[in-house]
Amino acid sequence: MRVWVLAGLLVVFPLQQVAPAWAEGHCPSQPGGKCPVSKKKKVTRSRDDFTAEQREKLMEKARQICVKRYGASSRVWKLDYKAWRVTCTEPGY
Repeated sequence: MRVWVLAGLLVVFPLQQVAPAWAEGHCPSQPGGKCPVSKKKKVTRSRDDFTAEQREKLMEKARQICVKRYGASSRVWKLDYKAWRVTCTEPGY
């Protein structure tokens, strides 16, 4: 019986080594076997991405934020389109 077990192992074990084990990220058709990596494009916003009407609405929202935070005499100092950040001047500045 031990002979049959050993014979079975000798038959099964080499078959497992013959089958190629492809690692993740391995592309045999590419040079060097490495898969190409696609870079994700970041979403960037700038002032040019918005129409005049959209910029006007954004400025109105920015004014509302400044008034709510610092009072009626505060003004919008800077509107950062990339970070969606409003910088306000404090009253009396």
